[in-house]
Amino acid sequence: SSGINAEYGGRKALAVESDTPVWCRKRSIMDPVFKRSALVGLVEPMKKTLQDLGQYLSAREGMLEITQVMKWVTMDIYCKCFLNFGCDFIAEGQSELNESCSEVFRIVDFAQKNGPLFALPWRFREEKQRLASALKFLRITIKEHLEKRLEEIERGETHSHDILDHIVQANTRRGMPDVEDILDDLSS
Repeated sequence: SSGINAEYGGRKALAVESDTPVWCRKRSIMDPVFKRSALVGLVEPMKKTLQDLGQYLSAREGMLEITQVMKWVTMDIYCKCFLNFGCDFIAEGQSELNESCSEVFRIVDFAQKNGPLFALPWRFREEKQRLASALKFLRITIKEHLEKRLEEIERGETHSHDILDHIVQANTRRGMPDVEDILDDLSS
């Protein structure tokens, strides 16, 4: 993934680090999220996604691309629990958000299968362009959502107690956080 990191997704997207000061800071931000009390609050969004999946499958006839549907389920849970997005990956089918997330899944999987060859600048140019485009769209989408969330926090409005809240709160303790820094934390 260092080849992907060097070329795509903003400043530090898809970075894989461990045992570095940056990694330790990011880990300390995420640790509270995985306490039992925080996880209990995420059960309802997960349950809602599984109910939506049941309705989707009940209404479907004929063949089904189960791999794609499971990716939608994964992204639905991720976006509801992590970012409290109001989207519905299962019902929306091939929306731009769904397609961008799916493209990242496909190309990261492709990059892993091709190992160091993917990092070579002259190899897989089309895939790299598609990955860059999908990551750009996702970063812009998450940035807009994050900016709205920070505005709500500044106005003192209640927020959703999702994983993003824990990240924002950890960054807020050091003053009002920089949106780009939080985006880097989210993407790495």
